Amino acid sequence: MKSLRNQIKQTFQLLVLCLSLVFFNSCQTSENDIIFSSEVLLTKDSKIVSLMIAAVEGNSSNISSKSITEDDQCTEFVYPITFYAYTDDSTTPEAVIINNDDELIAFLSALTAGNQFFITYPVTLLDVDGEETVINDYPDLEGILTMLVDACDDDSDDDGNDDDDGNDDGDGNDDGDIEYEYCGNGNNPNAKVIICHKGQTICISINAIWGHMAHHSEDYFGSCNN
Repeated sequence: MKSLRNQIKQTFQLLVLCLSLVFFNSCQTSENDIIFSSEVLLTKDSKIVSLMIAAVEGNSSNISSKSITEDDQCTEFVYPITFYAYTDDSTTPEAVIINNDDELIAFLSALTAGNQFFITYPVTLLDVDGEETVINDYPDLEGILTMLVDACDDDSDDDGNDDDDGNDDGDGNDDGDIEYEYCGNGNNPNAKVIICHKGQTICISINAIWGHMAHHSEDYFGSCNN
C-alpha cells in the first residue's frame, strides 16, 4: 500500500512539473512573438523613423510628469521607450532604453543600413492637456504619427488655418490635401483640430485624429456646418 501511495505521489509530482514546463514555454513563446515578430522588424528606412523624429524635432525637454509647459511641440512621447536593436554584427537584439527626445533623435539618426530594430509596446503620447494616448501596435503608431505630424506642421504661420504649403509628415511627400481648422491656443496653436464627429463639431487633440478617422467613417475634418 505504501509503495502504491509513493507511486501516485511521484506521478502527481511529475505531472505538475510537466504542466509547469508547458506553461513556462508557452509564456516565453508569447512574449517573444510580441517583441521579436518579424512583421514589425524595422530599419533606418522605415517610415516610422522619420515620423518619430519629426514628432519631437526641436524639443530637448524631458517628460517626467503629465504636463507640457513652455513648449511649442504638439505632442510628447512618455519615456522611457525601449527598442530592441540588432547591431551590424549581432545575432540577437539588445535593449536600448530611450529616456528623452534627444536620446530618441540620436538613436534613430545613428541607424545604419545594417541595423534592424523593434519597438516595444505600449508607447504613450501626451497631448497639450496632459491626456495620454496609449498605442499598442505598429499600425496605430504609424497612423497616429502620420496624422499628428501632418496636422502639427501644416499651420506654419500659427494663424489657425491650414497653409497647405507642401509640408509633409516626414516621408518627403506632400500631405497638404487635408484642410485643417485649428482650435489650439497658447504655445501650441496647432495642437488641436476641429472635426465633425457624429454630427457634432468638436475640438480634438492631434493625437486623437487617427482614432476618429480610422474608426468612425462618418467623421470628417472641419466644422459640421461646412
